[in-house]
Amino acid sequence: KVWHKLCFKCKDCGMALNMRSYKGFNKEPYCEAHIPKAKATTMAETPELKRIAENTKLQSNVKYHADFEKSKGKFTQVADDPETLRIKQNTKIISNVAYHGDLLRKAEMEQRRNTNDNP
Repeated sequence: KVWHKLCFKCKDCGMALNMRSYKGFNKEPYCEAHIPKAKATTMAETPELKRIAENTKLQSNVKYHADFEKSKGKFTQVADDPETLRIKQNTKIISNVAYHGDLLRKAEMEQRRNTNDNP
């Protein structure tokens, strides 16, 4: 709607409004004191709303944190099969070789062995 300057008044109290002081609601001008407030309404609990509430609770950070605190310090034992033990041992050997600098020494020893084998 287009409003004439003198007709631009609050719908409830008739106070003259300007562009800074008016609040619009349903395409009608209101002053700050008389603008209709949105009110919460009650809704019946439907299966869809129950599902959404349950999903929200599951995804809640509060529930996650409580579960985390409850399970802190616990661990799940994993069965060590021969393949896992072999890989674990190989990783430990490789790590120690690289950490202690045995990699270069091993290469030198291999080179000496090759020169000793070929007289």
